[in-house]
Amino acid sequence: MASAQWNGGKAKSTAQAKAWMRHNSKDERIAANHSNTDIDKSRTPLNWSYRGLSYKARCAAYDKRLSEIDMGKPGTGKNARTVLQSVCVYSPAALRGDLPRLRDWFQRVGELAEAQFGAANVIDMAVDVDEVHDYADEDTGEQRTAAEHGHLWLVPEKDGKLNGKEFSCRAAIVAFNDRLQYMTEREFGCVWNDGTKKKRRGTVEQLKRNSLRAEVEQLEEVRDTILTDAMEQATEITTEAQRDARATRREADDYAYKARRTANRHAVDITNKAEADAQEIREAAELDAQAMREQAEQDAQAMREQVAAMRRERDEAQADRDAAHQDAQEWANKAYRLKQGCDKLQTARKATRAALQGDLETWAGLTPRPSANALLGVLGAAVEASRAKSTMSPGVGSAYARMMGMMRDQDERRRDAHQDGLGLG
Repeated sequence: MASAQWNGGKAKSTAQAKAWMRHNSKDERIAANHSNTDIDKSRTPLNWSYRGLSYKARCAAYDKRLSEIDMGKPGTGKNARTVLQSVCVYSPAALRGDLPRLRDWFQRVGELAEAQFGAANVIDMAVDVDEVHDYADEDTGEQRTAAEHGHLWLVPEKDGKLNGKEFSCRAAIVAFNDRLQYMTEREFGCVWNDGTKKKRRGTVEQLKRNSLRAEVEQLEEVRDTILTDAMEQATEITTEAQRDARATRREADDYAYKARRTANRHAVDITNKAEADAQEIREAAELDAQAMREQAEQDAQAMREQVAAMRRERDEAQADRDAAHQDAQEWANKAYRLKQGCDKLQTARKATRAALQGDLETWAGLTPRPSANALLGVLGAAVEASRAKSTMSPGVGSAYARMMGMMRDQDERRRDAHQDGLGLG
């Protein structure tokens, strides 16, 4: 029988919903080992999905849709809210094994689901072709082949709120089945729902065992999903932390780079300012040094001029001293000659007096080289003096006086002649 199986498709928690999505994810199914031995992993790569989403992409789309609607109160037990409606859609018997036509048929199933339930509420539909296997009918023992089927995941939203009861009411189920039947007959020329009912398979104990086995499988899938989600969440947290760390490192590196650039700019500015200040100081120092050199040159020139003037004064003083010394020497010589002349004159005066007194011996001693002419001259003078008349008493006195006068006249003439010889006249 081909039909849409709604029973047992109400997920009461997001963990259960994601466990179903994980179980029917092609990548996850290839990587994992399932307790369902009817899964042929060699055919798993042939599986596909309506939207072509991965397990993570389905979970992301599912979480996003739940965040957009009113979730209502959680509830517990039978009153727990339905957060996902899973519908198992079996393929028509006439299309089984024809994968190209099955792709087209399941594509139309997804489009009809979007038209009835809203595109935003259709998370995805995973089509499994790896569970096709032969089995013995429990009632008749006949060999049957399991059909390709699609797991259609719907968010039970009505008017912006979660409403599983209204979403999956009988009228909605019948309407969806009728649309699939009409589409299959018109577009594919075959029957989808042949009207037969699924017979009861086995005893009550067998049904309980099957139910328990299915429940165990679901719990295992939920467990695996929780563990996987936890690991993925931890990985995401680690990745996010690593991204944050890298971002922090980049920010730190960028800050350090900017700090270095700022420090370098400040260093360059400080260096340029220091060089400019140093240049100004050098220029000012050069100007001061030039002024000091000019002033020193002027002072040196003035000092040289003063030294030259002092040297000239010294030379002039030396010349004056030499001239004065020469003059003093000349004056000393003149004084010496004058003294000699005076001494000679004094000696001559004494000699003359001795001669006038008739003391020829004294005269001869005072005269260096008495000659006959000198002697005659003295005698003649004495005679001449004795002959002259005088008012004075007769005798030697009058002669003496006249002779003294003559000697004075003679001394004056000699002194004048001597002075003329010395240059004093």
